[in-house]
Amino acid sequence: MLASLILAAAAARPTVFPVAVPADPDSAHAAAVAGFALEQVLKKDAGHELVPTERLAPATTSDAGTALARARTYVQRAHLAYDNLDFSSAATLLDKAVSELEKTNLVEHWGELSAALVLRAAARFFGGDVAGGQAEVERLVGMDPAAAFDPKVFSPDLLDVVAKARKSSGASAKEPLDVRCDPPARVYVDGVYRGISPVSVKALTPGEHYVTVFATGYLLGEKLGRSGPGQSTRFHLDEAPGARGYLAFLSKIATGWGDQAGADAARDLGRAAGADEVMAILASHEGRRTVLKVQRVAVSDGHLLADGSGGAETDAALAQAAQELSFGAVAHDRPREATGAAVAIGEVRGIHVAGLRLGLDRESIALYSGALSGLALVTGLVTGALASNNASTLHLTAQTDPSVDTLVSHGRAEAVTADVCFVVTVVGGGAWALLHYQPWKLLPRSTPQAKSPPSEEKPPEPKPPPPPGDDPFSTQLETPLAPAWSAR
Repeated sequence: MLASLILAAAAARPTVFPVAVPADPDSAHAAAVAGFALEQVLKKDAGHELVPTERLAPATTSDAGTALARARTYVQRAHLAYDNLDFSSAATLLDKAVSELEKTNLVEHWGELSAALVLRAAARFFGGDVAGGQAEVERLVGMDPAAAFDPKVFSPDLLDVVAKARKSSGASAKEPLDVRCDPPARVYVDGVYRGISPVSVKALTPGEHYVTVFATGYLLGEKLGRSGPGQSTRFHLDEAPGARGYLAFLSKIATGWGDQAGADAARDLGRAAGADEVMAILASHEGRRTVLKVQRVAVSDGHLLADGSGGAETDAALAQAAQELSFGAVAHDRPREATGAAVAIGEVRGIHVAGLRLGLDRESIALYSGALSGLALVTGLVTGALASNNASTLHLTAQTDPSVDTLVSHGRAEAVTADVCFVVTVVGGGAWALLHYQPWKLLPRSTPQAKSPPSEEKPPEPKPPPPPGDDPFSTQLETPLAPAWSAR
C-alpha cells in the first residue's frame, strides 16, 4: 500500500524543462555553467521530474544508436568466445566493440566501454600477448582507476598485474589537459564531468584519455586526448539536426525576458518537450559581474510560478549562485490570483535588495506586516522593561543625585518608544490578519435587484362583488494546447 502511494506521488510530480539562455554571445560560457547547475538541482528535486533537453535537441544521431547495438552484439559474442577459451577471437571481437562504443555517448555508456576494455585486456593477456595485456591494463587503470576486474573471473596472475598498475598510476606525477570548444560546452574526461570549456583539467595520469564535450543544440564531440604540459584538445561542434528551432527560441527568450513575448517562447518550448513547466535561467554581464535571472513558468496558462536574480564574479561562485537561485525557484510556487487566474510575467511588482525580489503583492505585504508587528512587539517589551527598570532606580535615587535627570530623560524616551512599538504591533498585526485572512470575503454579497420597467398593461377591471354568503377573503447558470515547434 505504501509503495503504491509513493509511486502515485512520484507519478503526480510535474515535469519541468530546463533552459539556459545567454543574453549575448559573450554570456554563452556563463549560461552553460548556470544551465548545468540548474539541471543538477532539478535532478535532485523530489517535487519535479526533469525533462532532458535532448528531447528537443538530440546530441547524437541514429548512427550512435546503431553503433551501440552492434557493440553489444560484439561483446556478447566475445564473452562466448572467452568462455570457450578462444581468446584470439574474443580480442578481435572486442576490438570491434570498442570501436563501435567510441561512436556513442561515452558519458552514458562509459561503464560498457570500461567493461569491454577489461575483457579485451584479459583476452590479450591469456591469449599469449602478455605484454599487450599488461599495456592494456595500465592504459585502462590510468583512465578508470575503478575499472572492475572480478577476482571470481580473472586469475591471480592478471589481478597481480592490475594491482601493480594501480599502484604505479597512483604514484605517477599528474598532468593537465586543456580542453577548448566552440561553443562553450560541458567537458567530461573518461566519463567524469570536469567543468565548462575552456577548462584545464588537472591531475590526470600521463597518457590518453577520452574527452567528451556536450552543448545543448549541438552534436556531441568526442576525441582521445593526451595529457601533459601544453597539451590541448579542441572541438568545434556542429549544430544538431532539428535544433535550429530550439536555438531560435533561446534567442526569443533572451530578447523578450521579463515580457510576454519571452514567456510565450518559453511556453512553446515546454509544449514541444511535453513538459508541465519551463524553468529558464538567463546569464548576462554587468562589467566583471555575471548576473543571473531565473523564471519558472506553467506551460498551460503562463502562470509565473517563481522568479529571482543573483550573480557572481567567478565560475565557482557562479555555479553556487545558480544552484541557490534554482533551489529557491523550485521550493515554492507563487499563489495564483484570488479568482484562480494566472499571474503573468510583468504583473509581479517588487523591488530588488541584495539579489532578492521583495514582492508588493497582497501576500508579500501581509508577510512584511506580520514581521514588522513581531519585531515591534519584541522591541516594545524590551524598551518597556528598561523604562520600568529606570523608574525603579529613580525611586531609590536621592533627588539631589546628578543622575536623576539622566534617568528621567531615558525613562521617558524608553516609555514613549515602548508605546509606539505597541501601537505598531497592533496595527501591523491587524494589517497581517486582514490581508492574510481577507474577512471581507466571508460577508454575504447582496446583488441589487434590477427594477422592472413600469408595466404598460391596462389596470385590471374591478371584480364584481361576491355573492352573499361567500367569504371575500377565501384563498384564490484553454482549449488543449497543441504541441508547437516553429520559431514564430
